[in-house]
Amino acid sequence: MGRSDKFTRIILLDDEELALDYMKRLFSKIENIHIVGSFMNPLAAKEQILLENIDVAFLDVSLPEMNGIELAKQIQVEKPRLHIVFVTAYNEYAIQAFEINALDYLIKPVTTDRLIKTLNRILERDGHPAFQPSIGPPLRLQVFREVAVELTDQQLTAIQWRTKKITGVVSIPASAP
Repeated sequence: MGRSDKFTRIILLDDEELALDYMKRLFSKIENIHIVGSFMNPLAAKEQILLENIDVAFLDVSLPEMNGIELAKQIQVEKPRLHIVFVTAYNEYAIQAFEINALDYLIKPVTTDRLIKTLNRILERDGHPAFQPSIGPPLRLQVFREVAVELTDQQLTAIQWRTKKITGVVSIPASAP
């Protein structure tokens, strides 16, 4: 995915470790995104955001000690240009989020497509070109007389069966000729 190098540094905050891991996996599919930190504690996240040069903070709303909306208000006092995106399971806080100029409000579970829309919104707001999703080459499967698979731009590879009556799943290595 091509994009501007301006927008790369993010912080993730959620009180659920599984939710943080899920967001990390989503971001791992997007080029040039650097997760500066992922936090379960809002006070630790706030400290890191104020110390680092962060482009976007992805905050959960429901947090221990302080909710994400209150945290965003405190951060914006010192970093008014920081983009805030809420990632939450609760839709009832959306109005409050947009009242403090949150850039987006994502409902869990977040999809890669929805995340790219959010990133494009940020890039466009900053005057940069939007992400252009890269589409990989199609997988080609031939099942006439024999089973053959073509991965990327490689030659069609026939799968050899031990007998004519065999059934099951066959694994093809990515480096198949």
